[in-house]
Amino acid sequence: QCNMKHIGNEIYHIIEKKQLVKRRIARNLEMDPSRFNQLMHRESIDAQLLEKICKEIQVSPGYFFDDWPSEKYTIGEINNQTLIGDAQVNIGQNIKQYEALIAEKDKLIKEKERLIKILSQKAGVDI
Repeated sequence: QCNMKHIGNEIYHIIEKKQLVKRRIARNLEMDPSRFNQLMHRESIDAQLLEKICKEIQVSPGYFFDDWPSEKYTIGEINNQTLIGDAQVNIGQNIKQYEALIAEKDKLIKEKERLIKILSQKAGVDI
């Protein structure tokens, strides 16, 4: 059984820790800043609102349950993890390698396209 943390306090602490601007978050949520500040005193809030706030502060909604490891996990990091039984696979480390490989392939493709264009022009073929 999971118990929820005090939502308002947790949101407040995350905002302070990350040095986020409450007014900006409220504006992005299309909410009056004073109403947003009132949320910091509430123990629980509507799930849809919690989800929107989590996107703004980059924390998974799962953080608000006691068995969640930490607010250090951002939504992107959570999406890059797969849990299988007791094993955990984190693909985030491989992403940079793949991005570099794709960038290198893109560079090669552009170079080949340039070479084709030059050879075509020399041959008098318009492409």
